[in-house]
Amino acid sequence: MSYKCFACGKTVYQTEVLKILGREYHKRCFRCKTCNRVLTMKSYKALDGNPYCQAHYPNVSEHGAQMNYGQQEKKEEQQEEQQEYQEEQQEEYQEEQQQEEEYY
Repeated sequence: MSYKCFACGKTVYQTEVLKILGREYHKRCFRCKTCNRVLTMKSYKALDGNPYCQAHYPNVSEHGAQMNYGQQEKKEEQQEEQQEYQEEQQEEYQEEQQQEEEYY
């Protein structure tokens, strides 16, 4: 069985595959997102699905906003969708009220 390396896109055979973070890599292609250092199963840390070496792993206290960016963006989208839905419901209600007033 063979896979496609997430990093380089080339074929990775069963004997050389590194399955990590839900992806398949050549062992030599599993690298730190920041410095490109080759990582191992023991030497990496992950954030948002990206591998980092110990030295370049983002500091939680300094990068809290960055770490939560995706979550915050999703929450804002949900709030906007909810507001749009409420506005549509209000418009429909007002139209129904006008139709009832015209009928009577």
